[in-house]
Amino acid sequence: MDGVFCFPLYLSYMKIIITKSQYKSLITKLLNVLLGKLSLRTVKEKKRTSKLGDIHFHSVLDESGVEVMSIWITGPKNKGCKYDLTLDPLLTENMELYFPYYRHKIFSKVLVDYVYKYTGIKCDCVQYDYGFEGERRIDDEGDDYVFNTNWTKRYNVKKKKNIGESANERSNLENIIYGFLKDDFYPDYDWGPELFDFYDEEVRVFGSTTFHIDDDEAYTYYDDGTLEIMPWVCEKLNEYFNDSWYSVFKGWFEENSGLVVSRIVDSTDNDVLLSESTDKNKKLINGIVGFDFSNRITQITSSYDVPMNFDECFG
Repeated sequence: MDGVFCFPLYLSYMKIIITKSQYKSLITKLLNVLLGKLSLRTVKEKKRTSKLGDIHFHSVLDESGVEVMSIWITGPKNKGCKYDLTLDPLLTENMELYFPYYRHKIFSKVLVDYVYKYTGIKCDCVQYDYGFEGERRIDDEGDDYVFNTNWTKRYNVKKKKNIGESANERSNLENIIYGFLKDDFYPDYDWGPELFDFYDEEVRVFGSTTFHIDDDEAYTYYDDGTLEIMPWVCEKLNEYFNDSWYSVFKGWFEENSGLVVSRIVDSTDNDVLLSESTDKNKKLINGIVGFDFSNRITQITSSYDVPMNFDECFG
C-alpha cells in the first residue's frame, strides 16, 4: 500500500496531501538539482594522500567535488549503526530552505537510497546537526571566543517496523496512522528491544521517563502506567485523525519502549484519552450486546440490593 502522506506545504492556506511515492519522487528530483551525481573518497584513498592519523569516515562529494556528507564506518558512530551518514552543516542549511518534511525518517530513507545509488554503500543511520548558534564568551585569561551550539536528530532507517504486531493485522487507517507516528513522532534517541531494560530501570528509579522530538518533550511515561502526551503532539494527531490514533499510539509506544500503558492522558488538562482497562472491555461488551452500559452498572454489595428471585444465587 502506497499510503497517504501529509506535510505542511501551504499554498493560499491550503494543505497539500500527497502519497509517499509522490513525496519520494519529489525529494529525489530536489536532490538531483542540489547535489547532482555523487562521488566517494574512501578511507583507504584518504589515508594514501593524508598525513593525518586514524581516519574513520568516507567522504561523499557532490557533482562539483565539494564534500557534502560523511559515511562513518569506525570511530564515534551512533549506537547500533554500521554505516552512519552525517551531513555537512551547509548542506543542512540548504535542505532546510528547499526540502519539505525535512529531518524525518521518510526523508532519511530517500536520502539513503540516493547515496547508495552513487556510492554503493547502504547507510543504516542518518544524523542531522542543525540550528547552529554562536555565542561570544570570555575565558579565564580574559580572551574572548565564540562558543557554538547546535541540535542533533538521528534516525536508524533500517530499524524493524514492527516488533510484535504484524502490519497485516491492522486496518488501512491504522497502517496510515502507524506509519505517520514512525515518520513524525520517532524520538530523538534510538529505542527498541535493546533499550527495554534501560527504560524499565529509568522508570523504576526516577518514576518516569520522557521522550523528546527535536529536543522538545513529546510524551512521558510514569510508573503507574500513565502515558502523558504533550499538547503539540495531541493537536497535530487530532488534526489528522480525530481520536482514531489513541489505541494505535499505545500499541506503537509499547512495541518500541517495552513499557505497558494503562492509560493515555493529554497534558493540557490531564484529560484521559484512553483507559485500556475499561475501554477494551467496554468495546467488547458493546459489540456483543449492542448496548452501551456506561454509567448504568453499579456494584452489588448486599443480597438486599437485588430482587428476591436471585436469593438462591447468593451464599
